[in-house]
Amino acid sequence: MLDEEIKKFTSFQRVFRIPVWVAISNWSCAYRTWYWISLSEILEKIPVSNSEKFGEFRAIDIKDCITVGWEDGFDKLFRV
Repeated sequence: MLDEEIKKFTSFQRVFRIPVWVAISNWSCAYRTWYWISLSEILEKIPVSNSEKFGEFRAIDIKDCITVGWEDGFDKLFRV
C-alpha cells in the first residue's frame, strides 16, 4: 500500500515537475502547528519499516520537518 501511494505521488512530481509535500498536525496543538517534509526528503532520508499491526510505514521524525506555526507564512518552506 505505501509503495503504491509513493509511486503515484512520485510519478506526479516527475511528470508535472511540481514538488509534493506532506503536512502533519494533530489535535494536541489545535492544528495550529504543521510539520512539513517533501516527498523527495522522505524517500532519501527515511527507511521503510514494517510491523504486523501497521504494515509498511515510514517513521517521520519532527526534526526532519520544517515547522510552520499559525503565524508563519508558507515562504518558510522555501527559505534556505
